[in-house]
Amino acid sequence: MKGLKAIRWFFLIILAVALILFLIQPQVKVDNLNQLLEIQQKNYVIPAIAGIIIKNGECMQQSVLGMVDNQTPFTLDTPIYIGSLTKSFTALAIVKLSREYSFSLDTPVAELLPEFKLASKEYHSITVRHLLAHASGLSDRTFREKLLPDASLLDGVLALQVAKLLEPPETKLNYFNMGYTVLGLIIERISGLPYQEYLQKEILTPLKLKNTYVEAPGGETIATGYLSFFGLPLKTSKPRSNYALPAGYLLSTANDLFIYVNYYLNPLSLPKQCGITAEDLEVMQKPAFPNWPYGFGWITEQINGKSVVYHGGSLPGYQSQLVLWPDEKTAFVLLTNSGNILQSLWGRRDIIKGAEELAFNSQTTIKPRERFIYLIFWSLLGLIIVHLANSFALLEKYKEKITKPKLRQEQIKQVALIIICLLIIFKGPQAVGLLENRGLYWSLAYTVEPGITVTILLLSVGKLLLSLSKLFITIRN
Repeated sequence: MKGLKAIRWFFLIILAVALILFLIQPQVKVDNLNQLLEIQQKNYVIPAIAGIIIKNGECMQQSVLGMVDNQTPFTLDTPIYIGSLTKSFTALAIVKLSREYSFSLDTPVAELLPEFKLASKEYHSITVRHLLAHASGLSDRTFREKLLPDASLLDGVLALQVAKLLEPPETKLNYFNMGYTVLGLIIERISGLPYQEYLQKEILTPLKLKNTYVEAPGGETIATGYLSFFGLPLKTSKPRSNYALPAGYLLSTANDLFIYVNYYLNPLSLPKQCGITAEDLEVMQKPAFPNWPYGFGWITEQINGKSVVYHGGSLPGYQSQLVLWPDEKTAFVLLTNSGNILQSLWGRRDIIKGAEELAFNSQTTIKPRERFIYLIFWSLLGLIIVHLANSFALLEKYKEKITKPKLRQEQIKQVALIIICLLIIFKGPQAVGLLENRGLYWSLAYTVEPGITVTILLLSVGKLLLSLSKLFITIRN
């Protein structure tokens, strides 16, 4: 018991020191992108990171830091998985096809794909535009795909036959990756080509994106991806999902995304006879419906008085971001080979804010305090483990303290705690997912934030076993 108390005090002191350092760290003035990325790389222990600020078609500032592996430096031409940035490429293919094959984006999906059927009868009203803008009413909250990675686009569409609408189309934005699986199959049916072949032939090659790949190339060095367990890097395997390819599995580089985003800022720079028009790029950046925050593969908003078009991408071990300020002819590209919720919510947000201020004000300020965040979490995890160990060690004393008048009251208390723990274990991810209007489950939560996920599960399961033990003791008494 004395040993546990000493360990508890150790973690409490570490926690207190980390919190104080977190709070007192002064702001640092930054006047270049390299310094900004260096600070955030240290803050969040990111193995490799690359960024480019683009203004008036030129590279204003660029920076690349870290290693692909132990021997190979990360460069602006190193491919990584770009996650949901893939959606804008798929959307561009649909817009191009609708113009060339003269079909309306307001065509019901079921007319183009007879296999598209849902458990909700209203599916006949879902259009191509609805899928492009996440306005179909389908949601991860009402459908979770259970497909193997090598399942085809058709397998993905057929799996939707058990899906139910969360609400009628155009009611509320419900981000739904499988909607882009359906769009991928539409591309195949209308063009007569496999999705991979069409995208390469009609989008990537004409736009001169030489290092953007639908499938991982054999000879290229792809950056290894890492999860982050409170700053401890955990290597991941290369992600792969055939049926979700149109939603999030392209590979690209910082330099290629620079070229790609510059077409949106300056459509006159489009290669001649590439088959893509300025109108195609313009329609993608506009809200799909009045007062709707999403275009086609792009989020569109007014932020700080500026029109902003942006999208991020996340896969286990990878994060990407494109931000455009179209009126100012300015954009920012960001790629990292590490991903968790802390990096995404705080790190990526602060990097984008800093890049914007560098682009428009030539300098920014940043607090390098986030490097203490992981120390805070490690201390909390240590305190939780000590607390659980101490609680189990005190079960013998608990057995002696329980008297008959208190048995019923104690049993009710332990049953209530058991129910709460079970609700957290079985429904916790879904409840958290409601905050983002997304479907969430434990395995996905682990890839998003392994440290916090393990901590919550450890505390919930530990408390459940403790309450079961106490309930058993009261029943025996």
